[in-house]
Amino acid sequence: MFDPFRFDKTEIQSESDKVMIDRLVGRIEEFKDLGKMNWESIKNNRAICSRLQEAHNIMHDYYYPPEFLAIHRCKPCEMEALCAIKYIINNGLK
Repeated sequence: MFDPFRFDKTEIQSESDKVMIDRLVGRIEEFKDLGKMNWESIKNNRAICSRLQEAHNIMHDYYYPPEFLAIHRCKPCEMEALCAIKYIINNGLK
């Protein structure tokens, strides 16, 4: 399965992989400021929540590295997209 966390940019990808990476990177750009907000503010903002849900759905299409799975096991599912985005911001698409 395609792994965006260990993604070699020189690697040949299918068109669907490229589309998913573009969507995911777009979501990451949108969410960079979320780390500064508290979870109650995020939860009560419908626009942010719908975008988080889309990011959550995108993340479900990918394999999660062990570090991300460890984060997710400690959080309720609605935190998944936020955790994933923070993971990618901190670690990049390797």
